[in-house]
Amino acid sequence: MQEIGADFIGMMTGMSYEGVAAGEIPQEIKDRLQALIETVSVPTFAEGGINEVNVKAFKNTGVNVVTVGTAMDDYAEGAIKSAVAKFINHQ
Repeated sequence: MQEIGADFIGMMTGMSYEGVAAGEIPQEIKDRLQALIETVSVPTFAEGGINEVNVKAFKNTGVNVVTVGTAMDDYAEGAIKSAVAKFINHQ
């Protein structure tokens, strides 16, 4: 990927698939992240099931960027539901 011009390269961590959504990164994933970081010279990112609880597990991995997607969607959904409920309750 780097050789064909990728500006950064990432890896799906599977944090949401291995029952570790609130815990540590599995050793196999840590090893893969380390191999990625050591292999490429472009910035790296991690994604996949990262939330406000498990994000701290990525602190010392060497990954440049942590991608948080679904967790943000969940926050937005909660905020919208709360706002809509305020309007519904004032009828």
